[in-house]
Amino acid sequence: MPASTFSATPPTAYARRDGAGGRYRLARQCGLPGGAGEVNNALIWAALEAGALGAKLTGAGSGGSVFALARPGCEEELVEALRAAASEAGLEHARVWRAHVDRDGLQTETAD
Repeated sequence: MPASTFSATPPTAYARRDGAGGRYRLARQCGLPGGAGEVNNALIWAALEAGALGAKLTGAGSGGSVFALARPGCEEELVEALRAAASEAGLEHARVWRAHVDRDGLQTETAD
């Protein structure tokens, strides 16, 4: 989605659902223009519109990475939405990674 199509205020439904409004205001108060930057905002909103449980700028400085948490079973839809948003924003070298949680945790063995 082009940066020019975003409003200065996040939609109320998003702010109620996951606190995105508070994070957006905090980023603006910290001096980040447009919150986390227009391209980062485009990716964040694309993730939320695709049904992500949450999405946020991550890393140091004013951007480069966005983290989004998918609903179980909806991972592929979120990946495709992020790829489409990145392409539309002109990010031809953007990558989307799917992280997985290891439900078994650390395994230890004793040496005999």
